[in-house]
Amino acid sequence: MPELELEAKAISLPLSLPHSPSPLNA
Repeated sequence: MPELELEAKAISLPLSLPHSPSPLNA
């Protein structure tokens, strides 16, 4: 299921980039 893979990537990418701008840790 490609949808699940895309979702996993969308979740893992921000987690692997803690320095990326985000409204949560802004």
